[in-house]
Amino acid sequence: MARLVDFSAIGMRIECDELLLLETPLSILVKPGKDKVIPAISAQGRVVRCEPNADLRYEVSCKLTKVGPA
Repeated sequence: MARLVDFSAIGMRIECDELLLLETPLSILVKPGKDKVIPAISAQGRVVRCEPNADLRYEVSCKLTKVGPA
């Protein structure tokens, strides 16, 4: 389980509890929040960066390779 931090047409940044290695393939399901600013999305991607943050979690940048409706 991760929290969506930032989203763009080609990638996203998430925050999670696990260290993910570079190039790790990901299957991603984004569920809309209460305000429904972002629709439900299903995506495939890979890790391009993973760094610890101040909250003792990891900031993970993902490059999206496939995106579609959930």
